[in-house]
Amino acid sequence: VSVDIFLVDTGVSTTEHVKNLRKLDPAFSLLPYRVLEASLHNIEPSGANWNYKAIQKFKKLCDSASYMMADICAEDGDKVIVKLISVINDKEQDIGNILCLDHVARSTKVKLAKPSTAFLPG
Repeated sequence: VSVDIFLVDTGVSTTEHVKNLRKLDPAFSLLPYRVLEASLHNIEPSGANWNYKAIQKFKKLCDSASYMMADICAEDGDKVIVKLISVINDKEQDIGNILCLDHVARSTKVKLAKPSTAFLPG
């Protein structure tokens, strides 16, 4: 028998056989999740959903960065809405703008109640 599980330390969902699962030590259940669900502020897929090309471009932009910065624009329940910046050789690139320039995303204008700035651990 297999079950769907969500790995709170990496943010990955996967399927695992029940025989491979172990009971979590209660001491570890007190730790907060290490990942948050997020979406890009004022960016949406160019079609109905994010396609393979857009996902691969997003991954490449993130993987090639020296580091990433997230400006938290809003919260929607447990999800954060962010402006995501990749930094390569001290040059900042807005991920959403690049996706739009590559025609795999489009810009939208969503009014936010209370924008704020915060740092995400990582």
